[in-house]
This record gives sequence, structure tokens and C-alpha cells, in this order.
Amino acid sequence: GFDNIGHGFGIYTVYPEEGPTVSSEIYSYIRHPMYLGSFCAALGFAFLRNNVIALLTAIIFLIPALIEIRLEDNEMIKRAGEEHKKYIKNTGALFPRKNIVQFIKLLFLGKSG
Repeated sequence: GFDNIGHGFGIYTVYPEEGPTVSSEIYSYIRHPMYLGSFCAALGFAFLRNNVIALLTAIIFLIPALIEIRLEDNEMIKRAGEEHKKYIKNTGALFPRKNIVQFIKLLFLGKSG
């Protein structure tokens, strides 16, 4: 359905009522995996290019991503309240705070635990 098609594409900004809170799978380790993936891709291309300016550009990419993370978290606090505040406290924005081994298993093997 619509949730499956729109997942990860920012569709919730157009139809906020259609965007459920997700806290399973990768979202149980990090809150914003799309930003982490984009940063890793930019960093990978910078290393592939072997260029200092490309590396700096990849690092500078983090500034708007961190701002967007803050805005999205504030929006979710308005929608979900204390539940999202608890989720923020227990889950890292871009990097996992705990269960790093399970996070790596999920990334490379497609399963955690």
C-alpha cells in the first residue's frame, strides 16, 4: 500500500497523517538511516575520487543533515509526544548507541539477534 511505497521517500511531509512512527528493524538502532546512508555514499565517493575537496564536501554534507534531523525530531515530538522523546533518548540519530554488533549483523546479513 501507500505506506510501503512512501517509506523512505519523505512522503510523510505531503501526507503527515499517513506517516506512522517506525521503531523496528534498523530504526531500533538509529533514527535517521537515510541520512547515514547518504553520508556514507558521499564519503565513499570522496575516497574513491581521492580528493580533499570531495572529502570536505562529504563532511560539510552533515551540517544540513543534522539540521534536518533536529527539525524532523521536533516534528515527531509534536505528533507522538513523550513516546518519541523516549525513542530519542534510547536511539542514536546517525550512529547506534548500543547493540553495535547486532546493528552490523543487520546491515551485512539482513538480520539482527
